[in-house]
Amino acid sequence: GSGQPFLHLHGFTRSLKDWEAGLIPQLLADGFRVIAYDSRGHGASGKPDAPEQYGQEDVNDAIRLLDHLGIDNAHIVGYSRGASIASRIVAQRPRRARSVVFGGWGTDNPVQKLDPSECESAAAALERGEPPIAFLRTLVPPGTPPPLPASSPAGALPPVEARRSFAAALRSDCHTRHATIEDLDAAHVPALAIAGALDGMLPAVKSMAVRMPSLKVVVLPNANHLTAPITGFVEAAAAFLREQRARKK
Repeated sequence: GSGQPFLHLHGFTRSLKDWEAGLIPQLLADGFRVIAYDSRGHGASGKPDAPEQYGQEDVNDAIRLLDHLGIDNAHIVGYSRGASIASRIVAQRPRRARSVVFGGWGTDNPVQKLDPSECESAAAALERGEPPIAFLRTLVPPGTPPPLPASSPAGALPPVEARRSFAAALRSDCHTRHATIEDLDAAHVPALAIAGALDGMLPAVKSMAVRMPSLKVVVLPNANHLTAPITGFVEAAAAFLREQRARKK
């Protein structure tokens, strides 16, 4: 497309294909230039299996892509892990972000609070092709059963290479320096946070909003971490981006 650029950052174990039927066509129709890619370790991108190949490198990839395309700054939308990456872009390179949408993510969230043993347990489960229970518990409110995927035949599991890269990315995320509310507030980048009412990340989003008065928040009724992207997220994000585009003219 053309017009103001929009950069999309997908979530953990996902790919840009998840958004090809929702947010991407909506923003193309709205007249944005849309940029989306598979982050390292995901989709069709390379699969490094060392934790040090993630973290800061995820942030660097986004900046390198914008540089490669000759784009000074873009509206950024990230979901879940993608929102974590977006937050670090805003904190480290605020001039590269025209605005930012954090989907299913807030500072000081449950994933960041996993202790080392829980993180390692979840990463090892991913490598084995089993549900990462400790990680999945962070996606639901306390006391709620984790969203276990339906059992799959061995042939339906992600390839070993992908499982190892997911595990490496998680191990990195559990030890990286995350953006703080002070980082984001100091960046002065217009921001929106969107979360489902049944998302385990919602308390972190609400806490972030209290301490960052400029942050806009949309809570999607009856949506959880997995269903929010198809339960009002596209509409809320697109409306915010249209508003920011008009404001920037």
